[in-house]
Amino acid sequence: MSKQTLILTIRTKPGRRDDFRAAWDRHLRTRVEASTAQELYLFCEDADDPDVVRIVEVYNDLGAMAENARAPWFAAYMQEAGPYLDGQPSMARAEPVWAKGLAL
Repeated sequence: MSKQTLILTIRTKPGRRDDFRAAWDRHLRTRVEASTAQELYLFCEDADDPDVVRIVEVYNDLGAMAENARAPWFAAYMQEAGPYLDGQPSMARAEPVWAKGLAL
């Protein structure tokens, strides 16, 4: 099976991006670092909008992507991070066909 990419655009409430990032650091950073299913993970602060975060995840295991969303630790993360969000994140799933720095 080919790798799968998840691309998220997350809008925070005005001035709350740093709070969102702190919740992400507490709940997800070490899990992402330890994950063998996530071969690439980019947490990006939008350069033009101080209330937007963009996350790119490349998975080698499609099942692990679904498991993350159902995991109890993800619910705890969302409980803390959710109040900082301004609406639902935009999510797109894609199949990468070319990359520099990542074997596909």
